[in-house]
Amino acid sequence: MASISFKIDAPVVVNPEIDADFSYQKIYNCDDFPQLVFKNLTENADSYIWDFGDGVISSEIDPVHQYQSKLKNNTYNVRLKAVDDECEDEISRQVSVRQFLIPNVFTPNPEDDYNETFTINSDAPIKLEVFNRWGVKVFESDNYDNQWTGSKLASGVYYYKATIIENGQACFGWVDILK
Repeated sequence: MASISFKIDAPVVVNPEIDADFSYQKIYNCDDFPQLVFKNLTENADSYIWDFGDGVISSEIDPVHQYQSKLKNNTYNVRLKAVDDECEDEISRQVSVRQFLIPNVFTPNPEDDYNETFTINSDAPIKLEVFNRWGVKVFESDNYDNQWTGSKLASGVYYYKATIIENGQACFGWVDILK
């Protein structure tokens, strides 16, 4: 039996595997949806396609995106496709964004269970300070949890300072308590 041997003159090139991955950070502001700053953690890819789930697509490595929906609460499926000459990989994650909204009235009263607390619509941690018309602080919370009822206060207009703990941005306004 004859033996066959092969001689290979060209080196064998093995492309490293692509493993698509990303993280993101929300940058909050006082009157809109947060900006999402995406960090591409993918290695061994040459190009990227981001689909933010709202019809916007980007080919940037580390994009910044702000959703523009008029709804209060939204969840989007963000997909990252990473490609090189030979391979590709894709990852998707659910991203929840909430528009920062602060009401200007609430109605704590014993007659119903509706609109009983001062509810700030945000997933950002908030420090809340509330003042009467003479500037006297009547309520404070270092990590506000939407539980303030305005108890022991008369109906009327009060002023607030809601500070986004993450970046220190202060949001000012007023709220009318109707009892």
